[in-house]
Amino acid sequence: MRPVCSVRLFWILLFALVLVPRAQCSDAALSFLENRVRSDPDDFVAQNQLAARYLDLLRSTGDDAYLAKARRAAAASVASGVPELNNAGLAALARVQLASHQFALACNTARELRRLAPRKSVSFGILGDALLELGDYDEAAAAFDQLAKVEPGSIDSETRLARFALVRGQLDRARQHFSNALRSTKDLTLPMPQVLAWCCVQLGQLYFNRGDWENANKQYQAALAAVPDYWSALEHLAELRAAQQKYLEAITLYEKVIGRIARPELCQALGDLYIFMGKSSEAKTWHDRAATIYLKAAEQGEALYYHHLAGFYSDSVMKKALALGTKDSHLFFHASMIATANGDVAEGKAFLRRAAEVNPHYNDFHVHR
Repeated sequence: MRPVCSVRLFWILLFALVLVPRAQCSDAALSFLENRVRSDPDDFVAQNQLAARYLDLLRSTGDDAYLAKARRAAAASVASGVPELNNAGLAALARVQLASHQFALACNTARELRRLAPRKSVSFGILGDALLELGDYDEAAAAFDQLAKVEPGSIDSETRLARFALVRGQLDRARQHFSNALRSTKDLTLPMPQVLAWCCVQLGQLYFNRGDWENANKQYQAALAAVPDYWSALEHLAELRAAQQKYLEAITLYEKVIGRIARPELCQALGDLYIFMGKSSEAKTWHDRAATIYLKAAEQGEALYYHHLAGFYSDSVMKKALALGTKDSHLFFHASMIATANGDVAEGKAFLRRAAEVNPHYNDFHVHR
């Protein structure tokens, strides 16, 4: 059994880091936790904190290396702690599984977490996220409703309700939920610029998908004001600039982000932009680079990029999405192309009309996310 004084010292030192200036706090806390688990790998509290910080770094930097580190920390936590006493370890593992696109595993872990701690709200959000990705929308709705009852108006509940509204094609409701989350973020006593920036990007993408480029730009700029050089805001801004036919600015933005983190989907997006511009030779360079990373990840058993390799708009996926009532102009556009290719010209034209109703700019450049 670990001496009580050792545990107390750990928390005293960790809480002391909160007093360090924000510019130094993250690095100091991360270094402290990494040293802690090296000296005591069975300290599941430290492993949980470390997994959470790595996931935060994954979101803020886009660097997939942090996902592997978070996975190791979460696995070590679960392996070293008794599940009944280490609910946070299961939650960390489920979040890692979600980020890794291991949705069935995340669903099972969230259900186990709910069994062990039925009163804790964290399992509702994770379970709903996994079910949403697995296509079990009724159960996902039930999980999100439970979360909203326990945490009404919270950032966690509002963002999830927004995502679910998008899937259901309830665009105005989605915008309202994202706006609620953004307002809650701004009202926090302790500022959380990363969360604020993320909310702005989500709201901006919603505006972009509706053809409201002015408000999309405002949200992306607000995200960059909160977190300068935030990679997700920059790549969304690049998409917007490409749609506005400001190609040189879009290319510059994509290259800037790729220069920092060579995520394959960003390489593919830049290749797609060159295709859109009619520059197939330039496009091939970026598409080949993206495909190499996708295939390498698949060979290593990573599920993260399976949906890129499988294709974005297969006929079966299209039918499922349309049946849900999803109102996405780009979805309608590709449904039109599929219907026309299958010889149903009338249905193809009908889908184009629906695309224009949602977003007059449906045929401009956009990224397949």
